[in-house]
Amino acid sequence: MMTNNLNLLKTANALFREGEYIKAEEVYLRLLRNLDSSALLDQLKFNIKLGRKRRGLSFHEQTISGLIGKELGSGKLGTVDVIVPVFNALKDVEKCLLSLERNAEDFLMTVYVINDGSDFETSDWLRRFCASRGTFYLVEHSKNKGYTKAVNTGLRMSTSDYIVTLNSDTVVTRGWLTALYRCINSDRSIGIVGPLSNAASWQNVPTLKDSDGNFSVNPLPERFSIEQVAKFIRRKSSRAYPRVPFVNGFCFMMKRDVIKNVGFLDEQAFPTGYGEENDYCLRASSLGYQLAIADDAYVYHAKSKSFGHEKRKKLSQLGGQALRKKHGEKLLSEKISEIAEKVGVLDTLRRDIYTSLYSNSSDVEDPVDFSIESSPVFSEKEYKLDYDYCGTPLVLPYNSQRADALSPITNGKLDIGVHLHLFYVDLLDEFVSILSNIKYNYTLYVSICDENNYNKVSRTFAEKLPWVRVRVKITENRGRDIGPMLSGFGKALSQHDLICHVHSKRSPHNIAKRDWRHQLTRTLLGSVTTVECIVKLFEENENIGMLFPEYHWSLREQIHWGTNFAICQEVAEETGLYISKKSTLMFPAGSMFWARGKALTKLFDRGYTELDFDVEKSQVDGTLAHAIERLFGEYVKQSGYELIQARLDKPYNLINYFTARWPYPKLDTFSQSKIIEEYKNQKRDNNRIAVYSAIMGGYDNAIAHEALDASVDYLMFTDQKMVDDRGFWKVLRVTSGNDTESVNMARHIKTNPYQFLPGYDVGVWIDGNVLVKGDLKPYLDLLKRNPNVPVFGIPHPIRNCIYKEADAVISAGKADPDKVYEQIERYRSEGYPENNGLVETNFMIVNLKHPSSKQIMELWSKEVTESCHRDQLSLNYVLWKVNASWHPLMKDGMSLRDSPDFAYFGHGKNSGYVAPREVATSKV
Repeated sequence: MMTNNLNLLKTANALFREGEYIKAEEVYLRLLRNLDSSALLDQLKFNIKLGRKRRGLSFHEQTISGLIGKELGSGKLGTVDVIVPVFNALKDVEKCLLSLERNAEDFLMTVYVINDGSDFETSDWLRRFCASRGTFYLVEHSKNKGYTKAVNTGLRMSTSDYIVTLNSDTVVTRGWLTALYRCINSDRSIGIVGPLSNAASWQNVPTLKDSDGNFSVNPLPERFSIEQVAKFIRRKSSRAYPRVPFVNGFCFMMKRDVIKNVGFLDEQAFPTGYGEENDYCLRASSLGYQLAIADDAYVYHAKSKSFGHEKRKKLSQLGGQALRKKHGEKLLSEKISEIAEKVGVLDTLRRDIYTSLYSNSSDVEDPVDFSIESSPVFSEKEYKLDYDYCGTPLVLPYNSQRADALSPITNGKLDIGVHLHLFYVDLLDEFVSILSNIKYNYTLYVSICDENNYNKVSRTFAEKLPWVRVRVKITENRGRDIGPMLSGFGKALSQHDLICHVHSKRSPHNIAKRDWRHQLTRTLLGSVTTVECIVKLFEENENIGMLFPEYHWSLREQIHWGTNFAICQEVAEETGLYISKKSTLMFPAGSMFWARGKALTKLFDRGYTELDFDVEKSQVDGTLAHAIERLFGEYVKQSGYELIQARLDKPYNLINYFTARWPYPKLDTFSQSKIIEEYKNQKRDNNRIAVYSAIMGGYDNAIAHEALDASVDYLMFTDQKMVDDRGFWKVLRVTSGNDTESVNMARHIKTNPYQFLPGYDVGVWIDGNVLVKGDLKPYLDLLKRNPNVPVFGIPHPIRNCIYKEADAVISAGKADPDKVYEQIERYRSEGYPENNGLVETNFMIVNLKHPSSKQIMELWSKEVTESCHRDQLSLNYVLWKVNASWHPLMKDGMSLRDSPDFAYFGHGKNSGYVAPREVATSKV
């Protein structure tokens, strides 16, 4: 077996062992397509069969045969290889590859990523990205060889029927590959095709050239996403497929026999990749192949940052000279005249697009398009400020500053009913807060399973939401949240025009999903503005049947029937639905949504009782509740309504993160002064608790907290000559050197509370870019209830392992990689376990009276000083080393970035914090 195939087999088997059955199957199928012997045939088929069985799917050998060819191992029909040369410009590369992953459609697509001598940051990201995906294959050049050679590297490896060369500064859109495939097969003589784009010379839309006569780089319309532009083009296109002499090389699909007969790109004449595609088009045309534009496909082109504008301009000129030298001025002039004439057929399409996207005429479509296609959208795993490359049907506004978006209470056009299943009653206050964002008169139906909490729940909602009609009911623990909704309140909810369904979701079986509830509830109820927008959408658009959040990042590969199809089919038959095992509509995974009552009539009319639902046994699939969850979309669609997926315009996990882009809505001067005055009047002289922070090197401003605790002293350490004490900080001067030493000094203060907090029993560290909005008492009470715990911190919301944290630190360029590797390998050699927790150190409490605390802090300070300065890398190791425990300050994936008790700011010029004007100033 070839080395390449052996590597693929290792990759597939590793994925299979990790339970990534879908990804493993993709690689197994790829191996079957290229299999040159029958030795592994039975084993590969067995693995595919076993993987499908574990996913609750059946195995049909003829289906797999159809996917890979007429017979297993004999053909390569319907396969596509995409070749993406990469040279730096990581931000563009990430967008490109992620868009490819999202939009593979039904093709068996292999992506060959050719790393043409990129820098460390880009190379490291590519290695990690491709290693975790079975259909992305990374090839690396030790040094930059140029675009043309990089493409040829991929072409020589390619084995599929269709090949696409794709620039790494592109974003492919939904249906792009289907459209190119349809175009190239519309006529047997067509050998090369390309899509429309915002920046692709003759394939430009909506404007071909700018006022200077140069090809336009059409900006994305302000109100539209890339996917919305693509969808509009698909609707307007007549599929004219104009024949042209040139196809722009930014996205270039070819049939296999074109490469067989024409050969590879000319590396000698066009080494840098300017002019090589025009040369290739002329060579293909001379052999009788036609070229066409797929005018129903759209691929966004960002114009790469691999080269600067001036260098790109110079390279383009050199490429043009080489092209004229090889083919002659006369032929090129003729072909340019020809393409100018041929693309004229696209003028009507260009005008339609321009009018609809850029003008203010009545023909302008709203960017919220309600006739959506079923293509799921997922949230981002990491903290990301922008979603510019993601297509989503609807972006909801989140505006925490508009508390008075509606008059205090109003009667809307629609009668609203809200169901809350509050299984975890300890989340009562959280739901009181988010349900208060519904500033309409509505009826709240609350189901709980613990009768001992009936009075508490009823009383709390009545007191905190006085404008709401509240009904509380005790239900059995059957059917999770869906059973109580249908059996407990189904008849009542069916009478409302508009329904919202939420529940106190936790996923104790899966740490990756610990913040899933926050993602769902914030999208649906996160602010007054968000709720107002949703309600008005239903009021003004009668075709909308259900709105639900984008899928949590951990749900990739899970939006399918799974093991639930049999029970889904039973439910569908008895409630008048038709479903197919081969496909499914999107559904609100996590079962939280807004819906029009009439869209769920079939479901409500079934008249479910408690006894219809399974008794709770921590099932993760296969129950009636799981079936109904997957059928919600079918009920809506088959009732004649549309489904909409939505996300917030501010990432759900950064709701309380404020930057210059999202400035913090600070208190007025009077309110801030009143807080400080009350603190001074109530403060004792012998406080034993210190909140301490540091501002070094002028990196941040001193924060004016909006909640002050009179039992606490606030100590600010700084190396600055003059610092605003904000009326409550005790400012203490320390000495540091350069910028690096200033940052390290802040960490030294953090890790040495015994040196800097003499006489205190408790040290509360808080980073200088964090503002306290809520009461610290609940956090301090955790220490009182757990006096035998030395350290209290926030569990990292994304990672729970210092080894993974080390990877993130290196990838982000936050520390010397060699130093990090050395430190981590030392931990590994000592036996420190993986997935042993990860404490965020921006807010933590240290019990200074605990006998282990001094040892912990001294060892931690030593690690930060002598190893990597990133203190999060070492704290959990230190706790393990001295056999000490720690206690979480927050649950369910909450952090300072989204906790209502805090505001978390960007640093320096990126800070969204505007300091109050009238504050005291201290010299130190």
